[in-house]
Amino acid sequence: RARLYFKDVTGELPPDASRMEVQFALNPTGKQTDWLPASGNITNAGSVLIFEEAASLGNQKRFFRVIER
Repeated sequence: RARLYFKDVTGELPPDASRMEVQFALNPTGKQTDWLPASGNITNAGSVLIFEEAASLGNQKRFFRVIER
């Protein structure tokens, strides 16, 4: 399972964590990459937001990104 820690680009916490979405791709190749929503929860840990993946996809390499909806 993946666990990601993040803040926004300014180093601050986003004002509304519910607007954040974690996505993953198995093989990002540029503009044609299929990004899919990652299944899990985002929690506020005070100084960072933490995303914990709900279930592992086995040993597949995954690339993650965080976007604001």
